[in-house]
Amino acid sequence: MLNLGPDALALLTEITHREPRLASRRVEELHELLEGHGDDMMREAIGRAVRAATLTVAAVKRALSKMGARRRDGFRHRVVAAQPRGQDGRQLTLAVVRADAKRGAP
Repeated sequence: MLNLGPDALALLTEITHREPRLASRRVEELHELLEGHGDDMMREAIGRAVRAATLTVAAVKRALSKMGARRRDGFRHRVVAAQPRGQDGRQLTLAVVRADAKRGAP
């Protein structure tokens, strides 16, 4: 989420300070929206919420909804990932080495 820029940071900061107990749930909601709509759409929706001084997940959803309404001409927006992806499109992974393999055990 932070890769989306300063407006995303402002939104996340507000969410964590306003409702600390619900912050992780709200961030998960935002991440699901990001995966569904891509960087550009989320960046614009978050920017709209920040400019309107409504720093909530609901405001981002409303912005996305309004943006989608303008795209009913059959144009499908391309979802672009915010996170690095491997060549096959999946999330990059780290190799895990078992502790016993490090010590030379079979």
